Amino acid sequence: MDFKEVAAAALARAESLVPQWLPGGKRIGREWVCGSLQGGPGDSCKVNLETGKWSDFAIDGKGTSGGDLVSLYAAIRGIKQPEAARQLEPGLTADPEPVRTAPRAEWTPLPRAPDNAPEPPFRDYAPGDLTATWRYATRDGRTIGWICRYDTPGGGKEFRPLSWCRGPGGATAWKPKAFAEPRPLYGLETLRDTGTVYLTEGEKSADALRRLLPSETVLTWPGGSNAVAKADWSPLAGREVIIWPDADPAGLAAALAIQQRLPRAHIAKPGEDRPKGWDAADALQEGWTESDVMHFLSRPAASPAAEPPQDQDRSSAEDRHYDLPFRMLGVSDGKYYYMPDAGLEIVDLPAVGHGRLNLMRMAPLQDWEAAFPKKSGADWDAAANTLLQRSAVLPKFDPRRVRGRGCWIDGEDVVFHAGGHLVVNGGEQDIRRYGSPTRSIYEGALEIPTHGGHPARNAEAAKLLELCAMLSWERPISGILLAGWLALAPICGALGWRPHLWVTGPSGSGKSWTVSNIISPMVGKICLSVQGNTTEAGIRGLLGCDAMPVIFDEAESEDHAGQMRLDKVLELARQASSESGAGIIKGTATGGSVTYMVRSMFLFSSIGVAATKKADTSRISVLNLRKSNDQQNFERIKTLWAETVQKPAYAAAIRARSLANALTIRKNADVFSGVAVEFTGDKRSADQIGTLLAGAFSLASTKVISATKAREFMARQDWDEHRSDEVDGDEHRCFSHLMESHIPRERGERIAVGEMVEMASRLEGDAPEALRRWGMKVLDGKLWIANNHAQLELLFRDTPWSGGKWKLQFSRMKGAQKMEPSNFGPSCTQRAVSLPL
Repeated sequence: MDFKEVAAAALARAESLVPQWLPGGKRIGREWVCGSLQGGPGDSCKVNLETGKWSDFAIDGKGTSGGDLVSLYAAIRGIKQPEAARQLEPGLTADPEPVRTAPRAEWTPLPRAPDNAPEPPFRDYAPGDLTATWRYATRDGRTIGWICRYDTPGGGKEFRPLSWCRGPGGATAWKPKAFAEPRPLYGLETLRDTGTVYLTEGEKSADALRRLLPSETVLTWPGGSNAVAKADWSPLAGREVIIWPDADPAGLAAALAIQQRLPRAHIAKPGEDRPKGWDAADALQEGWTESDVMHFLSRPAASPAAEPPQDQDRSSAEDRHYDLPFRMLGVSDGKYYYMPDAGLEIVDLPAVGHGRLNLMRMAPLQDWEAAFPKKSGADWDAAANTLLQRSAVLPKFDPRRVRGRGCWIDGEDVVFHAGGHLVVNGGEQDIRRYGSPTRSIYEGALEIPTHGGHPARNAEAAKLLELCAMLSWERPISGILLAGWLALAPICGALGWRPHLWVTGPSGSGKSWTVSNIISPMVGKICLSVQGNTTEAGIRGLLGCDAMPVIFDEAESEDHAGQMRLDKVLELARQASSESGAGIIKGTATGGSVTYMVRSMFLFSSIGVAATKKADTSRISVLNLRKSNDQQNFERIKTLWAETVQKPAYAAAIRARSLANALTIRKNADVFSGVAVEFTGDKRSADQIGTLLAGAFSLASTKVISATKAREFMARQDWDEHRSDEVDGDEHRCFSHLMESHIPRERGERIAVGEMVEMASRLEGDAPEALRRWGMKVLDGKLWIANNHAQLELLFRDTPWSGGKWKLQFSRMKGAQKMEPSNFGPSCTQRAVSLPL
């Protein structure tokens, strides 16, 4: 048989072949439905038994599909289709076997047991020792059935349900059958009409949480993580629900599945330091108290998913077309933007690009055929027309709305984008389900760790302040600023001002140890770590729209090219500082443009400091380490380090604390910045210092600080290096650069311009003429500097004041005067600025 004949023969036997290939599924209408291409319960994989068309979305939400059973067999076996046809052909040469209908079960579970039902025969069906039983009941307390746990001889465990069933001849009895679907919830008889409901996975865990929270309602569902779809969730419709899943991927998947059915549900994810399978029963065994549990669950419980205001539509109906699995994001510059549910990566298409293959990038073929049916296949013209017309009436696509991984403030929500899912106000949420109050777009990406687990308490968090302060700093305030930066780094995207640091020190000062053993472990895997010859374009490309901190180690510039490369990185850091809506726009090879919204905090580390411009020094705080021979102090540092940062759980707890208190930290940053201007004399420097101090304060308190307390703290510190003095202005930096530059005299020797000016004022030798050749002269006690001059351009090359920009800087200096055209050498007459000597 040829390929088409094999496909047709397989389709003729679809009723028997597909259940063999995909065991554990079930037939729903014309389709065989199962969990994946390996079979099992679920609904991610579907096969049309009449047409042979199939689709599977079980792997990371990314879809794959085919049009016949040969391609299905190939996908299941992981082989190519010609080989699949060759393997199938021998079994398809005989006439198709008649389809056999499974016999009807002899015993059928009933909704509940009668009040006079006998005691269940728990041990009659025992595969081992009976160790626990859990009674399921109706809302009014009448028995539905039981779940029994047996410890098997091999050391395992097995759970079996007992249901009240009807059998042959109308007989009734207890039988080891699953409850009638939809299956009831465990603890339903304790459900009150109001109040929060807590959900766990498994009856043992539910009983444990009831002991820990005796005054709360705790429920679970039967069958574990694979049976969410079979439970009756209607009693919890519209209720505030907090889910405590098991600490494993299956537990999280089950919690997310429940959240899809209960929109007001939040997920309290166990920390990454918890062992696999850890649950409320383990917490009880570990000695947790009611206070510990509420502390763990309080963040999601304190911020339930609020109903949207009447004037704010948080639904996604307007940007979807029926059940097609993608969002329409709008139009910009002739391109149409979409977000497929599978992969969550933005797709942009020109109007002429809405063809069959491009549309199937966003949804599988069978979805298009269902939404836009035609006699043969899908009506692609109708589909394209609908998308173009619907997209045109949406708000214009704005790339500034795209948000990558990291922490964000979205309306009143604190959102942590972990790549594949969101954590909104402490509760896990599917990206596809989150209705952004600001219409922000969260694009899928590689997963990064979430800040789960217990937030560190005040006493534990304060140890980071203590550790940073113990390092060998030239100024004590440096330790506080470093601790503040570490507290802020995980939530840098949520800040109004993003401060940067430069940690420096001579060889032997402990700089490398500090970066490797404190800074990097505290930030963890949520940062971009680079070094050496890394370029601005490389950093920008890797960050994309992510709000992640950047650690730039060995940020040295040993030559002119290195300095230029580092200047570009510093420019990127400057653009990342503020919360303005401005982005970085770069052209593409095709004539288009790409917008980058950089929301990172940078920490540079090197022996030398390349940040010398005013625009950089007001955004980058330089922390100087000094050499120290105090071995005893270093031993104390290592002891405290071993108790804290060396343990991954400590850093995770600090990050969780920052995320939980992001809104408070923002408020404290405003308070500290408002006070700091009194000490720095400059708003930008005040924002820099104030935000770092807010981070440091968050390690000692979770409260909003008063302006009085902030002022008292700042008054006790030395802010001399952070004060914006007059000499720090760009005009004085420009003048200092000129005076320190060297120019030649007639005899060939090179001396500083400042020294040449002094000599010219005394009319010594050839100094006046040499100075004139370089666009300067001394006249009547004033230094005249030409506005445009080739030699001056050489002195200011590769500085912010090249291209004649020095004239604007000098005109701002005290006593400066704009002068009429004057002679600065043969055939060189220029306007000038005069400065008093």
